[in-house]
Amino acid sequence: MKKSIILFVLTILLTGCSDKELKVPLEDIGMVSTLSFDYIDEEMMKLTVAIPQFSPEAKENTQLFSVTTDMISKGIVEIEMQSDKKIVLNQLRVVLFNEEFAKHGRMRKVIRHLYRDSSVGNKVLIAIVKENGEEVLKADYPDKPNVNLYINDLLQPSINTAFNPNTNIHDFIYTQTSTVHDSIVPIVDKKNGIIKIEEVAVLRGKK
Repeated sequence: MKKSIILFVLTILLTGCSDKELKVPLEDIGMVSTLSFDYIDEEMMKLTVAIPQFSPEAKENTQLFSVTTDMISKGIVEIEMQSDKKIVLNQLRVVLFNEEFAKHGRMRKVIRHLYRDSSVGNKVLIAIVKENGEEVLKADYPDKPNVNLYINDLLQPSINTAFNPNTNIHDFIYTQTSTVHDSIVPIVDKKNGIIKIEEVAVLRGKK
């Protein structure tokens, strides 16, 4: 009986501690809107996150952080150390991959990782970048004050388009596991300060 009481009290105390740890002030949370993955080699990648800034005191409307890493979770921890904020993916809207990353067959592993993450929604949009995803996010777009909204709006499905290459995480996983479908992903390019959908990539299996 005494052992049961002790275990019950310990359970309550541990639950209380974990709840306290989860309560992070809003100003200490970095809500990632866009992720970018650039190919380095078969093991390493450049991970870039774009975090919208809502504070009127912020000098920039978007914070950008980049790290070289071999794992997404490890890269997020390293970015947290740079930003001094708790990085969360609950508000993730877009994931970009540079073309070389896609050609080396590394997209599927990343998307599966995000698909299994309960904090990431299934409607997160996917696109391939011609050259470098980090550069696309860090470039200046004078008539577009927020790069996150700009890319998200560009990739949103349009009812006025007969053929729509726009793809989200759920669609990608479905076509990757289908025996009758190939995955299609829009390819975007930045020219003269404008991002455009230039081509459509077809992925059979990983590549």
